[in-house]
Amino acid sequence: MFGGEEGAVAAQHRRSDAGADQLGAQVGRLDLVACIEDRIGRGGLDLGDLGSVRALAFLNLGGVGNITWIDPTAPGPESPGALLAFDTGPANAPINDLMRDRLGLAHDENGALAARGEMDEAFIASVLKDPWFDATPPKSLDRNDFNGLIDRLEMLSDADAAATLTAIAAAAVAAAQIHFPAPVTRILVTGGGRHNPTLMSGLRRRIPCPVVPVEDVGLDGDMLEAQAFAFLAVRVLRKMVDEGKMPDIRPDTAFQDFFSGRLGMSMQSTAQLGRYNREIGGRFKLVCGRFPLSAANPRLPAGGNVAMMFTKDRAKQEAAWKFIKYATGPIGGAAMVNATGYMPGTTIPAQREELLGKFYRENPNHLVAIRQQDVINGWYAFPGQNALRITDVINDHLQSVVNKSKGADDALKAMAAAVQPLLPRRAS
Repeated sequence: MFGGEEGAVAAQHRRSDAGADQLGAQVGRLDLVACIEDRIGRGGLDLGDLGSVRALAFLNLGGVGNITWIDPTAPGPESPGALLAFDTGPANAPINDLMRDRLGLAHDENGALAARGEMDEAFIASVLKDPWFDATPPKSLDRNDFNGLIDRLEMLSDADAAATLTAIAAAAVAAAQIHFPAPVTRILVTGGGRHNPTLMSGLRRRIPCPVVPVEDVGLDGDMLEAQAFAFLAVRVLRKMVDEGKMPDIRPDTAFQDFFSGRLGMSMQSTAQLGRYNREIGGRFKLVCGRFPLSAANPRLPAGGNVAMMFTKDRAKQEAAWKFIKYATGPIGGAAMVNATGYMPGTTIPAQREELLGKFYRENPNHLVAIRQQDVINGWYAFPGQNALRITDVINDHLQSVVNKSKGADDALKAMAAAVQPLLPRRAS
């Protein structure tokens, strides 16, 4: 039913990112998910008579809670008043942090610890007095914005602290309803929080309408957000081809076009920097910059090399270990940087004049990677033994969108069908 509206959605995302100051990319992210949830909320689900359903909402309980209010009677998502999406407040993040810090556990399994505790209603009320909850949407939170909650609960037992943090997540959602243009008839819950019976019970106690997991209407709550982004991403990619006139350029061609000066911008790993310098050969000035990140607390996934020793022979082990120490140490790291562009495994070479100090002064492009250390975190990968193959399969199907051999929906369906058999199976 969206027809050509995906382009308008992508443009709305950019406006949200550029004009919301403190909100950054996350509000744009909510706008995108709101549009896919609007589509879901209007078609193919058993939501009763839409003529009598004035509004419903999708609640996503991740580290932070976010909610999408939908008017199913509006002509489309671009209609005035059709959608409203914003963060509700802290959700799973403080609970998970409490479990990790106090008990060394990843989360409160099934809300069992919280179920045994007593919630501190006075503390909950004090948290909800934070001006952020009264701020008019659109509004957005970072996972760590309410980090201080755990410290303020240090006098409570583990169970009472878990119960209080779980109740705060529910109370924040209940408080968010004052921002709805109209009351909702149902709240459909997605995200990890729906697996927490104590949290779900807390929501039902505080909210007057039915609160149910999205599985009740035939959706997969573990996949809904990912499906939303996939749905919109392939459309944005196709829009870049159709309206942005993005050509179908393969990697080898792109490299050659950049080295010859026909292509003005290239986004690559710093591991390619040595090659770029050699291929350009001083014909034009190469300038490297930090990877553009728009979030309030951005993170940049980064990977690298790993040394693995397989031999059981003692002499070979000693020889291999000497090489590993050399390759990962200051002298080997300096040699690697000079030849490639990789970051050294230690900051020592950059601090020593005889290793990389002079090199970095004379080659400032190589410093870009080191100067991004403040945002670098671990590399993300698909689970299981087929992680790299899955990435290749996704790239192949995205290529079919760029070369126009498939439409956006057909490419996405084919991609899902090809990736599913490569994923590890869930234990039943």
